[in-house]
Amino acid sequence: MEFPEAILFDLDGVILDTEPILSEAWSETSKEYNHDLSQDNLNELRGRKKVDCAKKLLEWINKDILLEDLLSTYKSKLGNKIFKAKPSKEL
Repeated sequence: MEFPEAILFDLDGVILDTEPILSEAWSETSKEYNHDLSQDNLNELRGRKKVDCAKKLLEWINKDILLEDLLSTYKSKLGNKIFKAKPSKEL
């Protein structure tokens, strides 16, 4: 088995600017549950793990929703949008 010479892990914003796309997907997810996220809310989600964002969103929505259902909704909203991410301006 041949191993790669290197592996590059892309944290948000290093190679691709995914933050606007992720924010849009979280906003659309919250709207599915009749809740609007403020810019402050979106800023609070920035840089967090997906599951941590979902838990935070559950707190804000304040309804009896399963974490798995919320994550499923998020996944459907994110869809193929992530493939449209533009290169980071930091490069």
